[in-house]
Amino acid sequence: MLGTLLNAVTVITGSTVGLLLRDRLPQKIITAVFGALGLFTLYTGVSMGMESQQPLVAVFSLLIGVIIGELIDFDRRSTHLVDRL
Repeated sequence: MLGTLLNAVTVITGSTVGLLLRDRLPQKIITAVFGALGLFTLYTGVSMGMESQQPLVAVFSLLIGVIIGELIDFDRRSTHLVDRL
């Protein structure tokens, strides 16, 4: 429970800092930071996937998630929500 609360606080804090600094940072820096975070996420996912005892569960979870996301047009809906914010 403590981990969940700590995660929520860090996400809210990071989001707030990002919103406050967004207009002050050059686009080149923002792009580089997003690239680095994407690589870190990829590394973490691959590392955890290699440790998995049941890799087919991960594969089927991804497949089901992609199918559901396409059926409900998640990309368009999330983009619309972000544009409204």
